[in-house]
Amino acid sequence: MAELQQENERFIEQQLASGAYPSREAVINDAIQCLKWYEEVLNKVDRGLKDVDEGRMEEFTEEELHTFFDRVIDEASGSRHGNEN
Repeated sequence: MAELQQENERFIEQQLASGAYPSREAVINDAIQCLKWYEEVLNKVDRGLKDVDEGRMEEFTEEELHTFFDRVIDEASGSRHGNEN
């Protein structure tokens, strides 16, 4: 088993004590999923910036952006702690 920094061990213990996770493995698995998501987001941002630089983009109204991000937040909330929609 990998040795974790004390700060990370305390965080895991806090998550377990709060009842947010049923096991140490669940905390670590969720953390790894977050890292994968983070990497995916960074890759998408890089592709998006390249598209903008190359003139491939659409403009949206403020209302359209709010609707889009509300949907993203709803989808993300549903997938937290393994609760897939």
